[in-house]
Amino acid sequence: MKPFLPTKFQLEHVFFGQGGVNQLTLEDEKLIFRWESSINRDETLREVEIEPLDQEWLQFWSVLDEIGVWDWEEQYQPPTDILADGDIFSIEINYSGQNIKTDCWCNAPPRIEEFYHALEDLTDLNFQFPGGVKD
Repeated sequence: MKPFLPTKFQLEHVFFGQGGVNQLTLEDEKLIFRWESSINRDETLREVEIEPLDQEWLQFWSVLDEIGVWDWEEQYQPPTDILADGDIFSIEINYSGQNIKTDCWCNAPPRIEEFYHALEDLTDLNFQFPGGVKD
């Protein structure tokens, strides 16, 4: 296994309404992006295999260190006195002895936008939009 690859890389973003589900997982040293229907979770609408370059991985890890991903909380939810509907996402990454596992519902960790920009640089996909493509 290449030293810059994580031992676990699993992201999921469930879009409120009919947007479906984006998933990104590490399988056989490649990232696999899947966009599935929110109605029929067995229906894959789009699948993309991604093999980032070594330098892209190293840049991604550098950004994660810089924005403090490894210190994020386990859960982010809206305050209990607020009624909220919205997207749900989870991040689980294990790399070089560091781990992050966080679940988010209608709330997000600090600097999440920088995380998503680093992810887009790594994958050429915009994970915040259904299918990984911004209209």
